[in-house]
Amino acid sequence: MSDRAFVSHPTGAAPPGISVEAFAADDFRVRLGAATGAPLGAVGDVAPGDICRLAPRAQPRRLDLAIAAGPPRSLAADDPDRGVGIVAEHRLIAEDGETVTVLALRVGGTGAFVLPLSPLVRGADYTLIGSHARAGGLPLPDRVAAAFTAGTHIVAADGRPHPVERLVPGMPILTRDHGPQRLRSLLRARLRAAGDHAPVVIAPGTIGNAAELAISPYHRILLYRPGGAHGAGSPESFVQARHLVDGARIRRREAGYVDYVSLVFDRHEVIFAEGFPCESLCLTPAVTDRLPGAMLAELAAHLPDLRHVPRPTPVTAHADLADLLR
Repeated sequence: MSDRAFVSHPTGAAPPGISVEAFAADDFRVRLGAATGAPLGAVGDVAPGDICRLAPRAQPRRLDLAIAAGPPRSLAADDPDRGVGIVAEHRLIAEDGETVTVLALRVGGTGAFVLPLSPLVRGADYTLIGSHARAGGLPLPDRVAAAFTAGTHIVAADGRPHPVERLVPGMPILTRDHGPQRLRSLLRARLRAAGDHAPVVIAPGTIGNAAELAISPYHRILLYRPGGAHGAGSPESFVQARHLVDGARIRRREAGYVDYVSLVFDRHEVIFAEGFPCESLCLTPAVTDRLPGAMLAELAAHLPDLRHVPRPTPVTAHADLADLLR
């Protein structure tokens, strides 16, 4: 489980916020180059051509940051009252040619951090190609919500399972609460399977799933426990897959690339993946503002005005939820 670095709020109600995962600056150092041994920090501390590496055992820390007044929505990182500031923005390139933007932050009372705007691979080399100081809000790191990996079987209105990537808009899909509903759109993205983009893989039978279920870590599944066993006062709760990871029957799969597919309906629905109830993509600003570029482009092209009201089902987000499945 990630440690958590709380950013203090001034007296009074805290503004809207969001949690991000960052790494201690000491865990992302120059391995080879002019600044060998230095952490990725200020612009003058490192130089183009320096080769950096995230420590193989580096663990992310959770930072709670405020949302800046928008639009566009962004993280309010330059805020003396909360002790958070932007040190620099660094652009790096991986050995396979993929570029990554990393922001160096200072958090008062906690230390220096690096916030990757797309996942970093532990132990991989990244070459620095440019750095500059920046002011203003931080862009929101992208995040895949309510996405299935290619090959996942979705139950159609006729009761037959179909691989998610073969579904087409207009096809009637079985929903738990509204019967057959026509699929409005599929949003697709191929991403490096690392960090927040690495799928959560649930072994067959673990939660009642008929076959292996692989979904994005922020995808919510619907768990049922009589008597409100989740502590939410209801027997049903939406739970993000990442909170169920136990390293055994439910684990993260970090390797290569992953093809994600999100399903969009007129409403936020509960559908059946490998026989288990999972949510469809819920189009709210908190979700759409952080979609990867490919998914956001498809959404803008096909459903620019569609917005959803989230389902009233309680949301549970406990780090020890895996214990409920044992």
